[in-house]
Order: sequence, then structure tokens, then C-alpha cells
Amino acid sequence: MKRSMQNLLALALAAALVLGGAGTALAAEEPATAEEAFELGLAYMYGEGAEADSEKAFELLSQAAEQGYDDAWEYLGYLYYAGEGTEQDYEKALECYTTAAELGNARAAYDVGVMYDFGEGVEQDYAKAREWYEKAVEMGDDMALNNLGCIYEYGDGVERDYAKAAEYYEKAMESDDSGLPTANLCWLYMCGKGVERDEAKAFELAQEAAEAGNSQGMYLLAQFYDYGYGVVEEDDAQAVQWYEKAIEADGENVEALMELGTLVKDGNGTEQDEARAEELFGQAAELLLAWEAEDDMDISDTRTLGQLYLLGLGVEQDADKAAELLAEAAEDDDRDAMASLAMCYLTGLGVEQDVDKAVELLKAAAEQGLPIAMARLEELTAEEPAAGD
Repeated sequence: MKRSMQNLLALALAAALVLGGAGTALAAEEPATAEEAFELGLAYMYGEGAEADSEKAFELLSQAAEQGYDDAWEYLGYLYYAGEGTEQDYEKALECYTTAAELGNARAAYDVGVMYDFGEGVEQDYAKAREWYEKAVEMGDDMALNNLGCIYEYGDGVERDYAKAAEYYEKAMESDDSGLPTANLCWLYMCGKGVERDEAKAFELAQEAAEAGNSQGMYLLAQFYDYGYGVVEEDDAQAVQWYEKAIEADGENVEALMELGTLVKDGNGTEQDEARAEELFGQAAELLLAWEAEDDMDISDTRTLGQLYLLGLGVEQDADKAAELLAEAAEDDDRDAMASLAMCYLTGLGVEQDVDKAVELLKAAAEQGLPIAMARLEELTAEEPAAGD
């Protein structure tokens, strides 16, 4: 459901471990070996045992890297990636990561995969991303497991395989305590993709991901309280609380922004505040429009922007644009998009009215366990005239 871009930003902790106990004496002497140059470079990079100096760090890590120290190549890649101590250069970052990986650095292999996955410093290539992620896992780095799951969930460069995605997420959970693979697996259980649909299991996973501090896990937990899903009683106040937490953890969680805005607008679970609701919708729309301009939206983003256009929330209402975006997301097996697009076909908004098409979409969404789709199907069935009438 969501990929991780947690590449070398995670190395701050690793650096602290490398430097642990090195003390202020670390910066007192010129390095005599590649290892000493590497450790001294990290000291300057993080201000551990030396005054922080990214340019000095870059110089020393370059020295260690030139002597074939694989970890130095990886950290050097990060400095190029982040533009610290040198000019930002994704292509050079990729070169450094690749060199480190070829020297046996497993985390660097993951980093190369991330850059191919997101098209940074190189043309986006999901097949190469998968190849490098698999190399990273083979070399002993499990961080790639979640992203491999995403590749199979979305069918990026491979045939879509929800069961394989679920397997990768489960494996990732064994070593990744960020809550991200847990939230991704939760979504598969909610929809019954690659696993038997199990809302109780999904609820447990949502709680686990939320407790780990993952924004998407908090959002999914809020969804349970918002809609019940037959597992918990609907509780708008709890839903509001968890949407708020999801946004606090990640201000770019556009789904949480939109859902919270809806509750605030209607005064459900919180005091009605139309001004704040408009602010929340506006924040979501601003983010989504920026991502759309950069061609950087995933399927949930596409669906959410479609819903905003459909309802005229944060953007000027545009039924045609809404139907176009919702159709794109629905075609990619997004159940919420299917339900929203069904409303377009029922009302003729942005598409020619077609009740049969609407029912088809609602059935597909209902099969994935979406309560609003189930409820609307029941309503439509009840509205059908009895035989002979």
C-alpha cells in the first residue's frame, strides 16, 4: 500500500552506534586508515566527538571511499542525496550507492532499489528496483521487504500478486518495527486481497501499526471507528482522535485530512466547524494538486483527488475531472474509488447515467468489504419493483 523511502536517513542511528564511546578524542588525530577516516567523517557528520561540519565529513568520507571502504561509499551517497557538505546530486548519489552495493553493502543495495523505484537520479524502472531490492534481501538487509510487497501489490513491473505482497509484508514485520508493513498487511486483510478477508485480524493489525506510530496505521484504525466494519461500534469521537493523530504523525496524509474534514464539517464526533473543515480540505487539495503536477500520485491519491472534485471540497467542483480520476483508481482495484464512481453512474455526474454499471461497481467494492457499498446495494435492491408490479 505504501512504500518506504527510508534510505540513508536511517543511518544517523547507525552512526551513533559506530561512534559509540569514541569520545572527543576521535577528532584529535589525522586518520591513518580508511576505517579511521570513515569514523572521523561520521564524527563530523553528526557532531559526535567533533563539531558538526558536513563539508569536512564529505572530505573524510571521500578519502575512506577512495580506499574501498564500502560503508563510506554509502554515507557519501547520502551526502550527495541530501546535498550536505556538497551540492545535491542524485546521479552521484546513485553511483556511490551502487559502488557500495558492489562492495558488499546490503543497505546500499536497498538504496539503489529506492532510487530506481522513485526515479531519482535515474529513469524510473520498477524491474530494476525489484532486482536491487531482492539483492538487498539476499545480502541480509530486510528493509527492502516492504517495498517488494508494494511492487507485487500494485503490479509495478511484475504481474500483480496480492498473495505474494502479503507474504512480503509478513516477513517485513519480523524486522521492521515502523508499523508500515503492518499497515500495508492490514489493508489486504480489510479488502480480502491475497488473504481471506478478516476484519478482526485487520483491526488488530491497525492497532499494532498505530501503536508503532505509523500514520497510515492510525488512519486505518480511525476508519474502523468511523465505519465499524462489524468489528467495533461506530465511534465518531474515536475516529476524530485517530484521524488527528494520523495527521500529526504525517501532515501529508491526505486521506486523513479529507476524512477528518468531513467529520468536522458535519459536527460528528467533534464540534462543528465549517471554517476548519474547509482548511482541512484545502490542505489535502493543495498537496494532491502539487503531486499531480509532478506526476507523483499513487492510486489512493488519485481516488482522493477525484472525491474532492466530485464534492467540490478544497477545489472547484468538476464532475468530469472527478469521474476521470475515480475511473483510473477504480480500474486499479481501489474499492473506495469504485463506490464513488458508482455514485457518478447513479446520478449521471461526469458520466452518462448507468444504473447497471453502478451496481457492478458497488458489488465489486462490497466484495472487498466496503460498508458504504454494501449499504447502497441493499438500498438499490429494496428500491427494485417486485416481479409483476
